[in-house]
Amino acid sequence: EMETATSTTTYGSPGRLQNHPGIAKAVMKATVSVGVPTLQTPPAYNITSIGDTALGRLTVTIATDFSSAQWCCISDIESLQANTSNYVVGIENGSQAAGSVILTCFLITDVNSAAADPIAWHMTGFGDQV
Repeated sequence: EMETATSTTTYGSPGRLQNHPGIAKAVMKATVSVGVPTLQTPPAYNITSIGDTALGRLTVTIATDFSSAQWCCISDIESLQANTSNYVVGIENGSQAAGSVILTCFLITDVNSAAADPIAWHMTGFGDQV
């Protein structure tokens, strides 16, 4: 009943709320200092580890996998710039799997773009888990 989310009369116990499709299944914040990301706990939830794959690139490994790679990953950053619209953050093409995702960050200027580490990475995942 929790996974189908159709009942309006059944109430879920705290131990089963994670089965509801509208509840975040993975949450993390990783601060970056001198190019090194550090997972913050809290707010990390269901995250096994993070990896500094390259400049502007962070690999997030999820503890309890999603049932497939078809889960909703929402990512964002904190930046030094007052105008955060100069940054583009997203999911690296083809990197989203049931148990991991690679996030990327680029600083966009008037003439080009370059990979850049943010002050902090944020990621939330929604979907069905194994």
